Amino acid sequence: PLILNEQAIGIIGMDRFSAKPFSDTEVQLLQAFSRPIALTIENQRLYQQAQQEIAERKRTSEKLQRRLQTEALVTSITAQLLNTGLDDFQENIEKVLAQLGNFANADRCYLNMFGVGNTTLKNDFSWTNGKVPKRKPEDQLHDIRDLPWVYERLSRFECIHIPDVDKMGADAQQVKNRWQQFGIKSLAVIPVRRAEKLIGILTNRDLRFVRDTTQP
Repeated sequence: PLILNEQAIGIIGMDRFSAKPFSDTEVQLLQAFSRPIALTIENQRLYQQAQQEIAERKRTSEKLQRRLQTEALVTSITAQLLNTGLDDFQENIEKVLAQLGNFANADRCYLNMFGVGNTTLKNDFSWTNGKVPKRKPEDQLHDIRDLPWVYERLSRFECIHIPDVDKMGADAQQVKNRWQQFGIKSLAVIPVRRAEKLIGILTNRDLRFVRDTTQP
């Protein structure tokens, strides 16, 4: 038996395929090595545990750093928008989209506003990272009611987060097909509201990678 701290943690053994007994010396040799083997196994366990703890602390530190960066970005964008006038409105909105897209490492980021009847979308402002093409006007969804799965959720002011479009369920087959048609791998859609009225959507899209955009 391999004994460590008065507990058996395993066994070490030998066998033969011939009827030849082991000598006392051979058995004692095996017993002599049981202690250092047990210590080696325990050291390896402690090392792996320490590595896991270090990795967990690193993940926690990275999450905290990301959260602080997020808060700083929110503060910066809020101040920028509050100081936006009519003359520089479009320029500042496009700057904000670029900041959001770069921060989230997205391929596209855009702001769509609703037109007549609060169902017709207009592609008012957009940003791309330069690695993917900009959306063509003919690719724009003109009436959001054409995608009931999306429309129902936005009507309830729900954020839509799709880490992997290919894994969407059968209940969202229509919108899944549309997003796949344009090569979208993952996306996040945020409703833009004023009081209790939906006035537009803010979207980050990734056309290259499946990504969990909920991570801080």
